[in-house]
Amino acid sequence: MSLSVEIACSAECAEVVSELSQGLGATAATIIYSPPSSSDNIPLVETSEGVVPFGDRDCTLSLFLEEGVDVEEILLRLQNILGWERIPPHRVKTVDRKDWVASVRKRLVPVKISSRLWVVPTWHPPLDSDAVNLRIDPGPAFGAGTHPTTRLCLEWLERTIRPGTLVLDYGCGTGILAIAALKLGAAKAVGVDVDPQALKASRENAARNGVELPCYPPKECPPLKADLVLANILANPLKEMASLLAGYTKTGGRIALSGILVEQASQVVSAYGEWFDCALPVTEAGWALSEGIRR
Repeated sequence: MSLSVEIACSAECAEVVSELSQGLGATAATIIYSPPSSSDNIPLVETSEGVVPFGDRDCTLSLFLEEGVDVEEILLRLQNILGWERIPPHRVKTVDRKDWVASVRKRLVPVKISSRLWVVPTWHPPLDSDAVNLRIDPGPAFGAGTHPTTRLCLEWLERTIRPGTLVLDYGCGTGILAIAALKLGAAKAVGVDVDPQALKASRENAARNGVELPCYPPKECPPLKADLVLANILANPLKEMASLLAGYTKTGGRIALSGILVEQASQVVSAYGEWFDCALPVTEAGWALSEGIRR
C-alpha cells in the first residue's frame, strides 16, 4: 500500500508544488483543474482553522507517495520553500497504486481546445470523431490538456504549424505538444525531457496516436535546427536555458515559452532578447505564453 495526498491550492502554485514535491519524495503527481460545478457537492476537510470546504480552490494537486514517507515533513518543507503562511487544506489516504490511478482517471475528461482539436484520455471515447483527437494517457508525467499553459501551447501550435515543419518539444512530459504538432501537419517532431518516466510516456502516447516521436534525455538530443521550439516548463529553468534553446532554433524560426506566471513573462522575454524578437505574451488564468522569432 502507498499514500495519496490531495492538496487544495491555487492554479498559480500547483505546478511549482508538483515539481518540488517530486524532489521531496513523491513518485507521481497529477493536477486537476476541474472545479466542482456545485458547492453542494464539495466535501469538507478538517484543518487547523476548523472544518472548511475542500475543493473550493482553483485545483486539486494529487500526490502519490510510498508508504512510510513523512507527509507532514514534506508539507512543512514545501511551506518553508514557498513561504506559505499556513499549509493549505489537504487529505491523506492509504491507497493501492492501481486505485490511485483509477481515482485520478475518473477526474480527467476530454478537453476541447478548439473547434477541431481535442485532448482525449485513452479511457474515454472521442466526443467528436471528425476532430483531431490527441489520445493521451498521462501516467505519472505532466500534460493532460487541463493546465492553462498546455492549452496556450496547443492553441499556438494550431495557429503556427505549417506542412513540413520540424518541431522540438523541450520538456515534453506526456508528449502532448509534439504529438499535436505531428497530427496538425508537422513533418517531424522531437521530444526532450530529463524524466525517464516522461520519455516513456511520450513514446507510448505517440504510438497510441499512430505517429513517430523520437525522445531523448537532454545530453543525447541530436543537433538540429527546428522551425518551431516549444518549452512549457517553469520560468527559472527557461531563463537558464535561453542560449541552449536559441541554439536549437533556426534563423526565422519561432519559439513558444510557457509554464510562466503573467508577472514572470517580462523576465523570461528579457532573457531571450539577445536571440529573439518577442511579441506581447498571450495569457490565460494568470499564466502566459511568450512567442519569439529567431534573429
